[in-house]
Amino acid sequence: MIKHKRFPFAVKILNVADKRTAKIFNIKESEVLNLPVFEIHTGNGKDTLISESHLIAFDLCTVEQMKLINRICSKVNAVLKSFFERRGYILAEANCHFGKYDEKIFLVDDFTPKSLKIIPLNKSEKSIDPYKFSTSAEIKHYTNHLFNIMSAQ
Repeated sequence: MIKHKRFPFAVKILNVADKRTAKIFNIKESEVLNLPVFEIHTGNGKDTLISESHLIAFDLCTVEQMKLINRICSKVNAVLKSFFERRGYILAEANCHFGKYDEKIFLVDDFTPKSLKIIPLNKSEKSIDPYKFSTSAEIKHYTNHLFNIMSAQ
């Protein structure tokens, strides 16, 4: 395993309006966005959203590193969106974590049910809303659902 230095932030890619975004921009929650939104977060809480200028001003990364991170996020989003669309789902959200080793930027961590949120293309299909888990059984069901989708050929 490569010993990388992990950046103290993650990039959340939104392809669908979450509750906060819908409220701010006066659009319907779960509305598919024309272009992805990249949000930078320092943690998992609600008050963790920061801007690129925070990262640069507090020397958490350079402008060049941020450009590369955004480019990687764009490519990850394109691949994952296409993967799920071919299986009848919309990639609503993905979280990307990054690290640096030998002056190179890498995507680190796996994609998990916590970091990927998908919704069916067919809105009439009943599914668990990944934004509203209330029991461990729902999380387990969603995890199994993601596993089945990814295992299908």
